[in-house]
Amino acid sequence: MSAAFEGPARQIGIQLSEGASLHFDDINTRGGVHQHKLKLIKLDDGYEPPKTVENTKRLIEEYKVDALFTYMGTPTSWAIKPLLERSQLPFITPFTGADFLRSATTFHVFNLRASYQQEAYEQIQFLTQEKRLKKIALLIQADEFGLTLEKSLVKALKDMNLTAITITRFRRNTQDIDKALTRIAASGAEAVAMVGTYDPLAEFIKKAEASKSAFIYSTVSFAFSNALYARLTKPETIMTTEVVPDPLDCDVELCEEFKRLAKHNNITVSRLAFEGYLNAYVTTQALNRCKPPFDKTCLMTQLEDVRIEDHKLQALFNHPQRNKYVVFRSYYQ
Repeated sequence: MSAAFEGPARQIGIQLSEGASLHFDDINTRGGVHQHKLKLIKLDDGYEPPKTVENTKRLIEEYKVDALFTYMGTPTSWAIKPLLERSQLPFITPFTGADFLRSATTFHVFNLRASYQQEAYEQIQFLTQEKRLKKIALLIQADEFGLTLEKSLVKALKDMNLTAITITRFRRNTQDIDKALTRIAASGAEAVAMVGTYDPLAEFIKKAEASKSAFIYSTVSFAFSNALYARLTKPETIMTTEVVPDPLDCDVELCEEFKRLAKHNNITVSRLAFEGYLNAYVTTQALNRCKPPFDKTCLMTQLEDVRIEDHKLQALFNHPQRNKYVVFRSYYQ
């Protein structure tokens, strides 16, 4: 696993890995998979693509891993595409909804989370159909992640016969949002669909409030709503699309298992940690269906079968919190 364990986006990598480790460690205490223990190797890339490439080479050449697991981010995943094509290692449950990972033909990828197209559509539905707004600005992280979601948001607006009133950008891993705020405030926007990590988005919202700019906000699951909301102190209307239900409001079997293990191991219960837990659960269920020795073709086939056939997953996917647009929601209001 290569993810941000240091730097401004570190809470995403930390909580994903904590959730995954909860499940892997639990499996290992019960004998592992086919009497083999599972080892999750975690390398920090700070959410910077060059470091992700370096880490991936190390995982392949030095550690000789069997699979690459729960990588964090679109620009980081895009940067290792040549390595995925060359190594043909399974790329399992990346923390991104990017399009290029859903149409892959030259490497092996398994996605569990919703796509960014689905998340973008749900956000625009919320802003235009429920809030009845038409003047929508886009605040976009300036990289592959931002570009992917910008295209999806623009398309969703077009489907509503609308265009963004303005599109502004900021640099990844910075809080450099002043110019973007000035431009959006001058545009007459009623709402801002935001694409980024929790620190710059929280900074934007706080500075907008301080400047007396009144917006309704939406953002995607990558922003990690727990960390975003924790950085805000005044009421705002923010809708975040999510890809798993809130485990605190969920009583299906996988939610209960996760909460029990989290409590026992003193791990914070959050959607992000729960997603990491689910990623590990699907992986171990697929491995259990494959006879040793490890075979990546079997793993990829069984991952798809587990997603379709596993009764615990189906109970989760049919949870009442889920709406017809595939994604879930959280609110700060």
